Amino acid sequence: NGIQKDPKEKEKEIKAHQKERTKENQKGKTKERNGGAGADVTGAGTMGDGGEIFVFDMGESVKIIDLAKKMIQLSGLTLGTDIEIKITGLRPGEKLYEELLAKEENTLPTHHPQILKAKMREEEGGQIDQIYTLISLFGTQNNVDIVRKMKEIVPEFISNNSTFEELDKK
Repeated sequence: NGIQKDPKEKEKEIKAHQKERTKENQKGKTKERNGGAGADVTGAGTMGDGGEIFVFDMGESVKIIDLAKKMIQLSGLTLGTDIEIKITGLRPGEKLYEELLAKEENTLPTHHPQILKAKMREEEGGQIDQIYTLISLFGTQNNVDIVRKMKEIVPEFISNNSTFEELDKK
């Protein structure tokens, strides 16, 4: 209709919609019916005041092998006849799972049951200077020095299945 809404009015509408979605989720309606992960991202955007980190509860983990078998089946193929799955193992630097937060960090609930707000640890003195040092190391292209500095800044940063594992032993 060409008429733009007042931003405050639009924000009220979005928050009202989010409250309604939360009520529907609590009544047991499925995630798919309520818009799925895309709607969760949009919802997190309306919750923020600026600078927050949100963590999404995406439900149960899915094994890649199970996903591959399902995709083969949905494609109309037969596993073992039409196509094979070859398990090759982890590639260098690849992880089996991803840590979302450091050990000293937790999450806080929001009004949406599948969106959590990260409770970050306090910045330690000198951390900004360390980050500037890390940035300056990029020019050297010395990956060992760069990763060593990253491990100083984030002690929980552990290299699994990587050439940088030797730096973790110190």
